[in-house]
Amino acid sequence: MGRGSSRSGRLEDHQGLVGHQEAGRHEEHGSGGAVTMSMATEKKLDHLNWPLALCTAIICALGVWNLASATKSLPDPLWAKQAVMMGLGVVAIGIFLFVDYRWLQTLAWPGYFAALALLAGVAFKGKKVLGARRWLQVGPMQLQPSEFVKLAVIVLMARYFSRDETGARKGQYGLIDLWRPFLLILLPVALVMKQPDLGTALVTFFIAFTMVMFAKVRWRDLAILAVSGVAGSVFAWKRVLKPYQKDRVLTFLDPAAYAKGAGYHAIQSVIAVGSGQWGGKGWGEGTQNQLSFLPEQH
Repeated sequence: MGRGSSRSGRLEDHQGLVGHQEAGRHEEHGSGGAVTMSMATEKKLDHLNWPLALCTAIICALGVWNLASATKSLPDPLWAKQAVMMGLGVVAIGIFLFVDYRWLQTLAWPGYFAALALLAGVAFKGKKVLGARRWLQVGPMQLQPSEFVKLAVIVLMARYFSRDETGARKGQYGLIDLWRPFLLILLPVALVMKQPDLGTALVTFFIAFTMVMFAKVRWRDLAILAVSGVAGSVFAWKRVLKPYQKDRVLTFLDPAAYAKGAGYHAIQSVIAVGSGQWGGKGWGEGTQNQLSFLPEQH
């Protein structure tokens, strides 16, 4: 009886020791995983461009502050909506910080076609504001699809040239290699122009053109593209642009000549800067917006 009890006790001690060792190994493994994750996080943060992040945060904070100052007399707190959107942007930055950006190339085509679908939706169901149909009402929120188009074009052009889908050797792209990206750019730009939104259309086009330049197209072909662009601009001025769009271009060149018309807003901005100087008029004390010199305070 005594020997059986002793043998049973030794067996229980052995099982307890094995269980303790296994628990220790599991704990060590879990701790190792946590350490690995912590090291990966530190590595990501070490490679973060902190000066750029700080400048971005300062600009965002100043933007919310100025928006609150400019619209303090309005019942709708636009600055709060802006702050929420910035918060969502920070969350998105945090997510993408720990994600391999190369997976975005798998979204290039779906994102492009989704952006086109949104632009088509604007044409049929868009909300008209100040004579332009640029917004989609999605529940309590308003979306401007033309802003998504910029991102879609960037990702698609990056995928196109990084995968060398033209079949040309890198650095040897010619005009014949650029017809597909040209068509891919032209379609969303034309839809944005239709809204009409000349500014966003031009920005989208020049973003894509800049990416083409950095794709190392031959200089001879770039010169041909530049000359073609000038000729296209002349044609657009005579046949495509509407009178008010021409006025905006002329106003940009000489706002004082259109001070009571298309140049009114530009002149008001000059007056506001001259009145506030470097230090400003004070929070909520802006004259040009608070005294109704502008139709939209912000």
